[in-house]
Amino acid sequence: MTLGDAIDAWAKIAKTKLKHFDVEEGRIRKLKNLDISKYSVVRLTTTLVEELVEDMVEENYSPTTIRLYLSIISRSWRRAMKNTPARCPTEDVENLPTSGKRKRRLEDGEEVKGRVPGGGVGGW
Repeated sequence: MTLGDAIDAWAKIAKTKLKHFDVEEGRIRKLKNLDISKYSVVRLTTTLVEELVEDMVEENYSPTTIRLYLSIISRSWRRAMKNTPARCPTEDVENLPTSGKRKRRLEDGEEVKGRVPGGGVGGW
């Protein structure tokens, strides 16, 4: 069974359980078009996953998006290997830091710019 097959199998189950599965479908299509999806789930290694992460970083994917892709790979792999004692290849991949809180603050008078006189949309 390839990773692509495992992703398909996971997607069939996830489609009935996830509220916003339509968002996941785009990520699933992207993953299935990548070279990593052609590997057997037994032959999938941490090195392959790390290379995928490095490629995504080079293509300017956000850390959150990369984590979502890794989550799909992990869930699919775990489901495919449910009865096999093997170590998940995504476990040793270092998590990227999230962007965190905004560092920018409103300048003087900027808060007032967005308000509409007399309330309405954008007003308080």
